[in-house]
Amino acid sequence: MCIRDRLGYVRQHDVQVEVHVPAYAGSQDHVIDGVQVHRFRYAPAPWETLTHEDGAPAKIARNPLYLFLLPIYLLAGSWTVWRLARKGNFDIIHVQWPMPQGLFGLVAQWAGGGRLVATFHGSELQLTRRFAWTKPMLGYFVQRCAAISVNSSYTAGILTSLFGVIPAIIPFGASPVQMADARPVQTEPGLILTVARLIERKGIDYLLQALALIADLPEAHLVVVGEGIEHANLERLAQDLGLADRVQFTGRLSREPVHEWYQRCQVFVLPSTLDRTGDTETLGVVSLEAMLYAKPVIASRVGGIPDVVRHAET
Repeated sequence: MCIRDRLGYVRQHDVQVEVHVPAYAGSQDHVIDGVQVHRFRYAPAPWETLTHEDGAPAKIARNPLYLFLLPIYLLAGSWTVWRLARKGNFDIIHVQWPMPQGLFGLVAQWAGGGRLVATFHGSELQLTRRFAWTKPMLGYFVQRCAAISVNSSYTAGILTSLFGVIPAIIPFGASPVQMADARPVQTEPGLILTVARLIERKGIDYLLQALALIADLPEAHLVVVGEGIEHANLERLAQDLGLADRVQFTGRLSREPVHEWYQRCQVFVLPSTLDRTGDTETLGVVSLEAMLYAKPVIASRVGGIPDVVRHAET
């Protein structure tokens, strides 16, 4: 269940919601599912790509020039959220990914009042571990929060070790509505599925190497749903391993075809690992989605995945 799904449930209880997020490649304010989305601009459209897709930390690591966008991003976001909070009279300011969005939450609270709450997803805490100078700033934000939630016991452990707070664990779920929307499809024997952004910590390269080890099962074939900066490298690896005819990369897909693949697969695999920065999977919602279709799930015992995939139980 993504943030968009959660907002839908909140709005069913007569809660009015507005969202403050960065623009991407020039995108403007718009309405999604009846929710007003305010997008702040921070660069000319061709350069406005710090967020989305692979995420800012991965992009900065790959291209340090993105660092020049960061102060402009923070200034633009702070100014627009100040203006929004001054006229919005919000009761609650809910910050997702508090590094660096915690600054926007503090600015909004200073401008218009309201209770500050936060949800940590894990990756922002990994940044705080890597860059110790950010810890005092994030610690100040944590102290200002009336309530804090996290997506897994793994994320809770990091937050507690850094700041001594014990958050509420509220994992993202997988919505049965998504399952109901998908048309019935037959299981395809031998089909292995993974759904992921094609980045280092998703471990797709290990899954390809594992597939190469079961040459005695010629019916076994893999479908990789998702897009990311490792796409070309993974396709080359599949060819080098002699798997070109046993692996299909679909790219990014909309919800309905993704859930059709969940139905078609015989087994779902989430091969996440630690990347070179120490980042890893903090929950693994795709495993929950696969379980909606009663598919056996194989996953790595890293990060928050054991919250979802308990060995020989789930």
